[in-house]
Amino acid sequence: MMRLGIKSRWQGLRYGVDFKSVEKGFVTLSGSQSAEQRDEGQLWGEYNLGPFNLRGSVAESWEELLDANRHRVTRAATTAVQLNRSVWSGTLTSSYGLVEQGADLNQETTVFSNRLAGLYRPFSVLSLGPSIGIKHEWDTVTGYRTESPMTEFAIVYTPFQDKFRLTGGTSFTRTLNRYALTDVMIIGTRAIMDWKIGNFLGRDDTLSFNVNYNRQRDLITTGNSFDHLSGILQLKISGF
Repeated sequence: MMRLGIKSRWQGLRYGVDFKSVEKGFVTLSGSQSAEQRDEGQLWGEYNLGPFNLRGSVAESWEELLDANRHRVTRAATTAVQLNRSVWSGTLTSSYGLVEQGADLNQETTVFSNRLAGLYRPFSVLSLGPSIGIKHEWDTVTGYRTESPMTEFAIVYTPFQDKFRLTGGTSFTRTLNRYALTDVMIIGTRAIMDWKIGNFLGRDDTLSFNVNYNRQRDLITTGNSFDHLSGILQLKISGF
């Protein structure tokens, strides 16, 4: 994966441009593997209003679907409002996108999603992060509509002044179609250990170990059900 970005600031406004390119087969820190090659460009802006933080972005991505010999182009606009307090915070995110694919890009799908995420810090070393969301997809050619509700819960424990951090979480997502063509449930769990080892190769290096387990059950086509376990050991080098 390659990522480039340019950002700047003007009074209370932060803005920038990002570009990301992901090759087929790239494995993210969450354990998911990129099925296709993907390029994405994004223009974003962010403004702080005391306890509120407003962020907006427009993005376009291009994917090459090798198995179907066609392309997919996604255009999306996203807005987010974040409220910060001393012991808790909350973020509401809404996104609207158009997905075009096919030989002539004449097959279009409308995607609309909402997500509400919270963060509660009962103690200085402990944070709790629940979130809920839903995504709607509408195929303008067939008229089929698909809904994907999701929920997630995360726990972050930092006992030694940010030198050592433990993160655990679980998530549940269900994708279903009103015509009973799709009914898929995904349950995921993860555990992450971050250890700031300090001056190793850089000035502020971090060693991370990530374990993920995903369980997918397709209630329509049972052959698409699977279990996936992955682990990643990563050394982050910064501050040369």
